[in-house]
Amino acid sequence: GLHFFSLMAGETFAQLSLTELAYTVVEWSSFSCHYYPHRILEDSNAQDSRWSSKGTSPEQFLLLKLVKPAVLCSVTFGKPPKGYLFNLREFKIYVGEKKTHMVQVLHSGLYNDDESETLPVSRYADLDKKVMIPCFYVKIVPIANWKISVNFFTICNIKLLGDTNQKLLQTARTNFAKLCDREATRLCMRFLRQKRCKEAFEALMKQENTLLEHPQLTELYNKLVDHGDFDAVESIIRKSYADNLFSENMRKCSYTPEWELLHSSSPRPGVRGGHQMCIDSEEGKIYLLGGWNGNCELSDFWLYDIKSSVWSLIQEDTSVHGGPTARSCHKITFDTVNKCLYTIGRYVDVTRDTPASQLRSEFFVYSVKENSWKLLSKDTANDNGPKLVYDHQLSIDEENQIIYMFGGKTISTGEGSDYSGLYSYHIPTRTWKLLRGTSNQNIKTGSCSLKSRIGHSMCYYGPKNQLVIIAGQRNRDYLSDFLVYDIDTDMVEQVSMDMSQNQGPGPSFTLRANVDPLTEEIFVFSGRELDYKLSENSVQNSFWSYDMICKQWNRIYHNDSDDASYWEEMKTVEPSPRFAHQICFDTINKKHYLFGGNPGEVTNRSARLGDFWKLTLHKPCIKDLLNRILFLVRKQKYLELCATDHISALKYLQNQVAEVTNHNDPAHSTQFRKLASCLCQPREVGDVFEQRSELLEQLFSFYPRSMKQPDKSLVELIL
Repeated sequence: GLHFFSLMAGETFAQLSLTELAYTVVEWSSFSCHYYPHRILEDSNAQDSRWSSKGTSPEQFLLLKLVKPAVLCSVTFGKPPKGYLFNLREFKIYVGEKKTHMVQVLHSGLYNDDESETLPVSRYADLDKKVMIPCFYVKIVPIANWKISVNFFTICNIKLLGDTNQKLLQTARTNFAKLCDREATRLCMRFLRQKRCKEAFEALMKQENTLLEHPQLTELYNKLVDHGDFDAVESIIRKSYADNLFSENMRKCSYTPEWELLHSSSPRPGVRGGHQMCIDSEEGKIYLLGGWNGNCELSDFWLYDIKSSVWSLIQEDTSVHGGPTARSCHKITFDTVNKCLYTIGRYVDVTRDTPASQLRSEFFVYSVKENSWKLLSKDTANDNGPKLVYDHQLSIDEENQIIYMFGGKTISTGEGSDYSGLYSYHIPTRTWKLLRGTSNQNIKTGSCSLKSRIGHSMCYYGPKNQLVIIAGQRNRDYLSDFLVYDIDTDMVEQVSMDMSQNQGPGPSFTLRANVDPLTEEIFVFSGRELDYKLSENSVQNSFWSYDMICKQWNRIYHNDSDDASYWEEMKTVEPSPRFAHQICFDTINKKHYLFGGNPGEVTNRSARLGDFWKLTLHKPCIKDLLNRILFLVRKQKYLELCATDHISALKYLQNQVAEVTNHNDPAHSTQFRKLASCLCQPREVGDVFEQRSELLEQLFSFYPRSMKQPDKSLVELIL
């Protein structure tokens, strides 16, 4: 019944007195050669200063015992030197005062490089974050390597950080023990009620002064399961609806996608990938700049008017009008306040003969009002800004007039290239500031590192003044992490190291994301994806939403077909798979627009797309959700009537059940029609208690988690 809750961006350890925690290694699953478990205590860059297991199964682990009990706050993982990269892509950490009773406080992974990483762990065991977890033992369980061919796990130096304050610990012990007792009591109460031991249930509830669930849900149980009073059940549900108790569930409902291929007469943009697109939702205008058509870079600049569905060519060559030269892998962002478009970066295929003048990081702004370009900087590197980069990301905070730029690879005539950090640009004063470098040194306690990358997504999340950074590629590794950077506190929260473990997208390159600041949702369209198990990538279509309030992913759309004949048939119905595309979001009319990209054709690597799509997402309204809940209740009443009174059952089906059926939904309509067959089949009363209990579980699923009984059952914990 216990759950762990991660440190949120903006939350700090300021109220704690942190110190490095001494420990010993007391138990382990296995070890190989001279890579003994205790070698994780060695703070050394030596190649053999590490623990290595004999294999990857059965479960491998290290159990650490603290010299003094503490509240654990973070774990720092050392890394092997370059050339010996055996980093963990996935692992779990458990803590507890007893090694027989431990709570999971972290499920994460390490980046595949040689830089040490500090990861905050949860301190709390409850939803309200009031009960800290006392710790005497720390268990580290490796699950997967970055390199799947490596058949053993490796862990280098481990450092633990926490608070050993005795007063804090005593409070944590007391509160944690009370929480465990309360949850154990609730599990027993749930079991007793399931077994219909009403007297024992009520006696335990009275003795322990503990509620199994919110009183409204207890009343729902009594009216439905004990008395079969369906009218009273509906009254409770309608009251819950009036009290807005289903709003959380409503947020979790997935969307239904509707694609529309947008046709327009010439002129219109040609095929391309690596282009840029942005939108002015207030004016209903979409801007498209540059890209690569498979043969050359482009310098054309287009405008799409949403109302008239017409493309117009603003400039055939922006460089002729004082704007940027032909380019791809650049980035743009739009300021709706001042009606200005900003662009920076581009890809350059560097040779020894490439002049330095072509490697300057030019920064341009286009004024819609004046229909003119202005060069803000000949080279931002000379203005305390970034060097020339490509495959980076831009986002804008319009209210504070700040542009944020993160990631990308720098371009120079020297050997190799480096990643770029996180910068801010203050529009009124035209000043750059480096917020996070690439070394991740001297970061705040409690903050995760912010690893630079290419092919990622970044959105500005206005409600909390944060940047959301998703996936991308770092070195040879495709990432699937989800990071939130809190601008006010300079803290990074790792929401997930692998989104696919939380029903989200897998490792992706050039995926595109947009944010709806009103509904507080992130929308993600996938690009090139990697299957860890097969160690191969593919181009697939997936569209996802992430609710920033409920912390939940929903896959709205997915199609991984590689059948050419299928896509030929569906070319006007849904977009074919692609990467290096662009997608923008109309925040006013709630429409997504997708243009072009690279289809990833192996036989024709220069192929690019030039199709233009509109995506509309449909979600049931709250009244539809209410009818769906009432349908479940009336369906049960109808089935019980079928066993006793066919005539009454038929009338009830035709009137009351039909009233709450969504006949426009094929699946729901089919379910309704199938109910009629129950009248023609002999039906025994059966175990009404069991049927009503199953219905109750369905009804409970619509209520907030904080109101419900424990998720687990007593039997599940025993077996």
